[in-house]
Amino acid sequence: MRMTEERHAVSAEFNGIREQKCVLRQQILAVRRPSGTKSNLRRQEFVVDLITQLQPTVVASYLDVVPEPATSAIVAACHKKGISVAAPLLRGTQPRWATLTPGTQLEPGWAGIPTPLNAEEFTGFADLVVCSALAATASGWRLGVGGGWFDQVFQAWPGAVRCGLINESELLDSLPVEPHDLALDYVVTEQRCIATRARRVGGS
Repeated sequence: MRMTEERHAVSAEFNGIREQKCVLRQQILAVRRPSGTKSNLRRQEFVVDLITQLQPTVVASYLDVVPEPATSAIVAACHKKGISVAAPLLRGTQPRWATLTPGTQLEPGWAGIPTPLNAEEFTGFADLVVCSALAATASGWRLGVGGGWFDQVFQAWPGAVRCGLINESELLDSLPVEPHDLALDYVVTEQRCIATRARRVGGS
């Protein structure tokens, strides 16, 4: 009986955390607006500087849809540096990636997100993952859109450096956290790049 009560208590606690996340997502989406060109470029410059520092072989990056922080300059910089780029294939719930080349055609996929068309599927491992987020903390906790997609990516590629892009106004003091959540190594806004020290990577 005691064990059953404990399970109910744990379940109720997790449900409460999920409800907090849902409310927070709604609040952020209600006020989120597209970043200006200058802000988008500055945030991407921080990421490109990080790439120069870490020297990854493969960068896996989301392809943005307004009003998300832009990633096109990051992808272009990787191609210029000769770094392979993988982009999400948004088909089904399991994370899949496609090799993104300068000539890869894109089409609107789920929720209008750009998706590689007729691209070769990427089945290797990325050294750096540039992920979307609705909010994050300086200690690395991230609030995603709720699908669990990048949670699965982080678990599949435990050695990859995790970099989340947000607006400065979405950098919060704290976030509700569940046991499966994995922290970011870097949080990048239009004003700064924060090394979270969640894990020691890249000599940080």
